[in-house]
Amino acid sequence: MFLQQLLVHSEQYPNLLLIANKNSKVYISYLLNKIIKRVIYSTTNNENDLLDNNEEIILSSKEEYRLIILEYGKFNNLLIPKKLQNEMDRFNKRNQENLIEKIDISNFQTINDLNQHIESKINNNLNYIVIIHPMSLLSVLFSEQEAFQLLFALLQKKYVRSVVSVLYEDTHSRVSLEQFKLHAQGIVSITGVDDLDADESYFFENGEDEDDVEEKILNLNQIHFRCNILSIRNGGKLLSNEEFYKVSSAIGEEEGNIVYLKDPYITKAKPKSTSTSVSIKQTDEDGVEKKSTGKGGRRHLTIGDEGNKLVENLTKDKQERLDRPMNHEDIESQVTFKIGLSDRERKAREKLDLPFMREGERFESNNTQQSQQGFIVIDEEEFEDEDADLEL
Repeated sequence: MFLQQLLVHSEQYPNLLLIANKNSKVYISYLLNKIIKRVIYSTTNNENDLLDNNEEIILSSKEEYRLIILEYGKFNNLLIPKKLQNEMDRFNKRNQENLIEKIDISNFQTINDLNQHIESKINNNLNYIVIIHPMSLLSVLFSEQEAFQLLFALLQKKYVRSVVSVLYEDTHSRVSLEQFKLHAQGIVSITGVDDLDADESYFFENGEDEDDVEEKILNLNQIHFRCNILSIRNGGKLLSNEEFYKVSSAIGEEEGNIVYLKDPYITKAKPKSTSTSVSIKQTDEDGVEKKSTGKGGRRHLTIGDEGNKLVENLTKDKQERLDRPMNHEDIESQVTFKIGLSDRERKAREKLDLPFMREGERFESNNTQQSQQGFIVIDEEEFEDEDADLEL
């Protein structure tokens, strides 16, 4: 359950993004309550209170934290379970301070006024986690550029250990989303079940043979949302994970519980055969009906003796044509270009005089004579050996 580890140790991710849309924003409160729970129980140093789904969470440090939540009036306020709220009230009464400070961003005219107010709420002896819920409304109320300025101003504050921003991707352009992601150390993208692809295939090895794989699809009846997680550790190592969850109880008196699904897949059903069946009726010489059935789109016919003889003759004729040597006509029937000459072309070729092909005629240019067979011959009397005077 990498998601829960990331949320409980959010102080290790100075800039953490939770990205949702209109179909998945309802699950944001479930994730933020994990951070609230971590802040509450950091004051008790009781790690056992952070057990969830039989998974033990080990705190990386024993430091106490306080929480600052930026909200917009009564719109889309964070739902906090009564159990956690009661824990916060007891702490506030006992310590005469607020464990969680909520700030309404609609009360400020400029982003600088909001920043100065946050600064006044910070005690330099404590560590803080700031939740901007949501960052999208902050961008609308002021501007995206001013929202970036506030984000970077908070990250530069010494005692602000982490800023958790909630983004609704359907209210931002793609360029703006990429700008927010560019400077984040942790990104959690939440996808509701309505946006999941029911036909998306996942392949798993089936046994020791690497070539033997099993194709599965998501069991959407079991899943409520998916989390795609990207995180960068201090050493620069990039981790990526995909996890599926279901909601087992709504947020109310107790903490709303989400359950990690270890195996949310089912085997993909093989498509049903669309083969057809063809039945052909025939009768033999005695008038008895013959019936044949074929499947898979191929028709199998039952034929009589005459049909069998026809097939035998066709097969025999084909075999004879394959066995005999190919003549000129067979070759011409197999190629797409012309091989022979017509009578007119043959006569034209015979009338054509080619060089050195006239019988009995001596050419002055090279003093060669044509033989009766049409080959060029050399007069042996005129032949001289150039190397005859060499003594070896």
